[in-house]
Amino acid sequence: MKNLLRLYRWKYTFFAGTFFFFIAWIFFIDGNNVFALFDLWKEKKSYQEGITFYEEQLKQIKVEKAEVLGNDDAAEKFAREKYRMKKEGETVFIIVDSDGKMLD
Repeated sequence: MKNLLRLYRWKYTFFAGTFFFFIAWIFFIDGNNVFALFDLWKEKKSYQEGITFYEEQLKQIKVEKAEVLGNDDAAEKFAREKYRMKKEGETVFIIVDSDGKMLD
């Protein structure tokens, strides 16, 4: 009976030790450990934020494109404001802020 109890304890400790070793391996040692997965999650989140930003920019550009292509006066205004174009013989003054950036 003592041998059976000793065998049971040995099996229990072996399986428990193997289980805890496996958990430690998965969480800390493996290439896809918890820290690497957290970094990947943060990177995915930043990419998703970038996607939403660029989708909003794309919508804005499509609206501007529709406005510009429909009217020559709007196209001229867009070229003057956005790309600082000017007519021949015309003087354009560009106002900048204290950081040297152009004001819209």
